[in-house]
Amino acid sequence: MMGHVGGKALEKDVSHDVLNLRRLLYCMTSSSEEDNDDLSLHHLMGRVELARRMWADLEPHLLLVDNKTNNNNNTNNNNNDPDGIHATLRMELEQACQHAQSQIQQLQSDPSA
Repeated sequence: MMGHVGGKALEKDVSHDVLNLRRLLYCMTSSSEEDNDDLSLHHLMGRVELARRMWADLEPHLLLVDNKTNNNNNTNNNNNDPDGIHATLRMELEQACQHAQSQIQQLQSDPSA
């Protein structure tokens, strides 16, 4: 069974993992008080660590998907995502981690905030 994420066909289990990572990244960057209310320094650091571990598990699979897609696109010129799912998700991860790191720094400098 195949799933689709960002226009790419992925194995079902990988697709599910990509969606879970994207949900976590959303929570890390959300400005909603509901998502981030009363998050401790420990929780923020845990989210960053979890996101990086999930990325490490997914990265080899995403590179394979991009390689297969690029090979197929070279023959039919139907490339909807020139950067590929790997580069797109890596960028989302880095942005979310930077956002979380700034929150962590704020908590470290002013724990009462």
